[in-house]
Amino acid sequence: MLDEAGIAPLLTTIVDSTRVGVSKPDPEIFALAVRQLGCEPAAVLYVGDSFEKDVVAAHAAGLRTAWLVGENERPCPLPDLVDVRLRRLADLDAVIG
Repeated sequence: MLDEAGIAPLLTTIVDSTRVGVSKPDPEIFALAVRQLGCEPAAVLYVGDSFEKDVVAAHAAGLRTAWLVGENERPCPLPDLVDVRLRRLADLDAVIG
């Protein structure tokens, strides 16, 4: 899927839940990715569109979070867990660039 989207060449680490035996929302999957990256959790910005499975879990693992809310504004149940709100994935360029 990452190859089809043209994203795979941009990534240095890919953690596949079917291969590592742990999946979202378990914070361990995020911790595993951070260990493979060899950095501190706070140095990682995780982007996801599911508040519970992505934002809550990544935050619990100590990562910074970017919530991909889409074009239709959604209320945020816990604003303190979100570092960045994005309408489109393309908006990420302005955040990290």
